[in-house]
Amino acid sequence: MYNYGLMEPGRYYLVREYEQGPIQLLQVMMQTDRGLLFQRYGIPIELEWRLLTDPLQEIIECLSDEQVQQWQYCFRSYEDAYLRSGDADDEED
Repeated sequence: MYNYGLMEPGRYYLVREYEQGPIQLLQVMMQTDRGLLFQRYGIPIELEWRLLTDPLQEIIECLSDEQVQQWQYCFRSYEDAYLRSGDADDEED
């Protein structure tokens, strides 16, 4: 069993938080003496605090800088398309 304290600030991780749960992308934003603030990527993006000792089912991998750049390109393209489709819905009202 893993815990949040194994992750480093500034890094991106693919994790499974509970057994049979979805794979999620987290970016560790900051760490305190006992806690960790991370950003969970999805729509919407969420910020969340956890104790360093809180359990995680699995840390699948830490993304390399190159993988993060590739992901950011894909995410921004998706986010732009998502926001543009929302604008089109607003114009129809």
